[in-house]
Amino acid sequence: MKQTPNGFTLIENLVVLSILATLILLPLVRIPHEMSPDYQSDFAAQQIKADLLLAQQVAMSSGRPTSVRFDNTRKEYLIRFSFYDVYLSKAYPLDEMRFEQGSLGTQSIGFLASGHPSRSGSFIIQAGNERYHFTIYLGKGMISYTKL
Repeated sequence: MKQTPNGFTLIENLVVLSILATLILLPLVRIPHEMSPDYQSDFAAQQIKADLLLAQQVAMSSGRPTSVRFDNTRKEYLIRFSFYDVYLSKAYPLDEMRFEQGSLGTQSIGFLASGHPSRSGSFIIQAGNERYHFTIYLGKGMISYTKL
């Protein structure tokens, strides 16, 4: 009697199944939990950087100087053209968040109509248990931050 291989053996099926199970479970181990305090703090820092870049883009697109003003008592920040002309008002991304004065100060960060910052410098954000050092560079107006 001649045998022809028409299928896979049980061992081959189990090996393939174990490889697939390992590949499926691998990303679940590496993905950080979205509700962890570190993840929320990192997201808050990214949000602040994005809103500073938004203020810079608004200044360039409108051709008007803009400023970003942080208010730790009301836990919000404003992107505005002048004192009464507010473009955007946003609450802090985290309740336990505050801005600390650095060489730039936290009262107001300004961008000229060309998009260049009016002053360069740095400030610090305390978000939860994490601290972030933001730097705004003169010239191109690049904004960067590092976790302390």
